[in-house]
Formats: sequence, structure tokens, C-alpha cells
Amino acid sequence: MGSRMVLPVISRIVDVSTYTSTQLQSIGAISLILLLAAAYFWLPWKQPYPGIPVIKLREKGLSKWIRPLNLQMAFRVQELFALGRKTGKPFQVLSFSGWRIVLPHRFADEIRTNPNLTFNEILHVEFPTTLPGWEGISEGVRRDEFFTDLVHKITQCLAHITNDLIEETDWATRKWLSDEPDWQTYELRPMGFDIVARVSTRVFAGKKLSRNDAWIRIANEYGMTCVMAAAQIRMFPKFLWPLLNHIIPKCRSVQRQFREATELLLPSIEATRKWYEQDEAKKGPKTENAIGWMIEVQKGRPMGLKNFVGAQISLSTSALEMNFTLLGFCLIAIIEHPEVLAPLREEMISVLRAYGSIMNRYVRKPTTLSDGTLLPAGAMLLVLDDGAKNSAFYEEPEKFIADRYLRMRQKPGADKRHQFSTVSSDNLAFGLGTHACPGRFLVHDEMKTLLTFMLLRYDWRFEPGYIRPQVSYFEHIRIFPRDLLIQARRRTEEVDLLQPQAS
Repeated sequence: MGSRMVLPVISRIVDVSTYTSTQLQSIGAISLILLLAAAYFWLPWKQPYPGIPVIKLREKGLSKWIRPLNLQMAFRVQELFALGRKTGKPFQVLSFSGWRIVLPHRFADEIRTNPNLTFNEILHVEFPTTLPGWEGISEGVRRDEFFTDLVHKITQCLAHITNDLIEETDWATRKWLSDEPDWQTYELRPMGFDIVARVSTRVFAGKKLSRNDAWIRIANEYGMTCVMAAAQIRMFPKFLWPLLNHIIPKCRSVQRQFREATELLLPSIEATRKWYEQDEAKKGPKTENAIGWMIEVQKGRPMGLKNFVGAQISLSTSALEMNFTLLGFCLIAIIEHPEVLAPLREEMISVLRAYGSIMNRYVRKPTTLSDGTLLPAGAMLLVLDDGAKNSAFYEEPEKFIADRYLRMRQKPGADKRHQFSTVSSDNLAFGLGTHACPGRFLVHDEMKTLLTFMLLRYDWRFEPGYIRPQVSYFEHIRIFPRDLLIQARRRTEEVDLLQPQAS
């Protein structure tokens, strides 16, 4: 019925005489869907939450009439947040996912353990987690805490995987970085992503897959493909998502990558399952990686093939972007502040010789904050992570001070605080409270290993005359510069990184 109503409009635009009746009905149905979707996207389909100020920027010229309000959050988020900070209280902005309530930093401690506020539900809202191909997202936010138990198991096994981290870092850095003594130019993002992906995969899926280029490509691409596909599918009403998952090209790419991942992981999953099913007397050496740890923490929870594959992809995607961004900005800071390089190398050498190598939330129930602000059930929250720029927490917060946290730990009673993996309200990099990142200890070990190899074996600088591009944002997510070029040259390390105590 609806598609027939659209046909007269179509006949004014195209020559309908060239189409069969069936084709016209299909065109009409598709057109109706597109019209409904356009109305859904451009009109105010959801009202702001009552009692909380709405923050929006003034648009000029044509943008005032043609740019949807949610694009301000997408591309002008820093201006929006700066305007919102001036209110001194909670405010709300329109994102692609709907209205988001943004809380000032002072509420971080108040909400960190509130049982009415949860992190995982946000991903169920923003991604079509129940649809085929999206298991790489859904397994990471299972409501039965399987993924959290898995990451805790990885943390417990860190001492057993240190040698694997070292061996893979050695292999991955040699794969990319030349032994030539002259300066060589590299694009930081693809190089860094590949190195981090291989080191992380060594822990999660074993040596065979860490050297498999097809798997590394999926590990690198799946997360971003999901983000782009979700941004497109969210333009449409949810009841259309199951259909659109098979139509939108990016959604089809998500499914294709998941199928490819399944084919690549299947032999390792079957071999690991077989090992655990054997009698103890017949078992050979145990392989330490996340596939086996999944079996160990399963505890009666459903773990079919798609669960195994989804959990593996979720581990890779959740670790990769954070680890690469951290590594990339560390290298940039070192290049921009070369005075820190000598003391860093000195500490690395002395430690190696002495010891060797071994906050988003979703509101489940109505919640009232200390200032009287009512957070409605179903609201999506953000907490401003500006504590690191607050002079109440940090001395000269706008200035780069390489040993800032070392100095802070030297103050009386602070020796256990301000560690890399410590979570606190003044720095929300790893979240806070119940949903603080459980994998931060693995990140700690990976970063130390990667930086040790990269700084002791190579000198680093920007390409002469190169101007570093500014950091950009998509909504509240910081985007690492895509085309950043750096140069490296081989140097002779002062200690054998594979056998440091023998040096």
C-alpha cells in the first residue's frame, strides 16, 4: 500500500514505462523506506531530556538550514564541550546515537560504582549487537561477565607470556624497521598498527596467527568497519536494521570480515578444544593464549564457535586502537622532547641488566545526582575527562613534564598512586570504578616492551620540514593523525634485548 502511494511521485522523476510492474513495486518499496529514513534522520525524532540544559552552537549561512544538529557533536565536539563547561553543571548534546547527558568532571567519583549506571549497555544501543557479523562487538559486552572474567584471566597469566611478548616485539619491529644506519621514512599509523596487532595477537591467539597477514588485516580493520557501519545503520529506525544489515555495504563488510575470521581461527579453536578434552596423560605441552583461557573461564556459559571468534575479535579490537594510540603519542612526545630520550634509555638499560625481561555510562534506573540533577532511565552519559588539565590536580597541567608522575609518587603517602595502571578520577584514560579497563595491566606490559625495543634499537625524528597535523575528534573520540610521517634509523643497543642479563 505505502509503496503504491509513492509510485506517482516516482513517475514524475523517471520514465516508468521502461520498468515492469514488479520492478516498480520494488522501487516504490525502497523509495518509501528511504523517505521514512530521511524523515527519521533529519527531524527531531527524540526530544531532549527534561530539566537538563541543551547545548548547541550557532550555525552560520547555509549550515544553519541544512546541517543536522547531531553533526555538531560529530565534528565540533570541543567547541560544544567548551560551551557546556561554562554552565558549571550537567548539560546535553545531540549525537548520532541520540541525546547524551554530559557530566562535569566532579561527578566522576559519584557515579563510578553506582549500580544504576552501566557501560556495556551503551554498546548495545549504538551497535546492532544481535545481528549476524557483529559478534566481535557483542561478545565484549556480554551480560554474563564472561569477557571480564577472560581479561582477568589474561592478567593472572602475564608472567607466563612475557617471553612471547618479547619474541613477537623483536620479530614485528624487525619486519618494519630497517637495519640501515641512514634515516628511513615511515607512515606511523600503518606501521604502528601492524606492530601492535602482531604483539597483541601473539597473546590472544598464538604465534601462527600473529604471523598471518590475513588475520592481522582483520584485526586492524574490523573495529573501524563496525564503527562506520554502525554510524550508517543508526540513520535508520531500529526495526529496519535486520534488513539493512544485508543491504548497507559497510554492514556487509562486517559480516564478510567475521566469516573470514572464523575460517582463520577454526583450526586453532578445534586444536585447543581437543587438547582440553584429552586425558591428562596424553596431553602435550599447553599453549598459553586466550583461546585456552576462554575454555578455562567458561564455567557453563555458552561458548559456540561464534562466541570463540567474537571474543577473539573483541579482544583484538579493544586492545588495538588504545595500544596504538598510546604508543603513537608516546613516540610523538619523545620526538618533540628529545631531552627525555637519554634518561629513558638509561633506565631501560639498568633495569634490563639487573632484572631481565620477565568512562561512558548507560542509565538503567532513574538516578539523582548530588546537585539534584535527575538522570532518566535509558539516558546515555559522558563524563568530561578534563582532570589532567585541572591545576587542582596537576602542577602546570598544560606543560609536558616527562617525569610528572614520578615526582607525584615521591610525595609522602603517594608511592602507590599515580602508576601507569592506576585508575583515579583525575585521569579517566582507563575508566573508573566497576567498569575500569581490566586489560590495563596487559597494556602496561606491552607498552614497556614495545618502547624498550623501539628506543634502544632506533633513533627517531620527524621528517625534516614536516609539520605535524593537528589531532582531530569524531564526537568525543580522539582520532590519531592518519598521515603522520616519522623517520627512524638503526642504532646499536647497549644491551642484548633477548638476553639482557648476559650483556
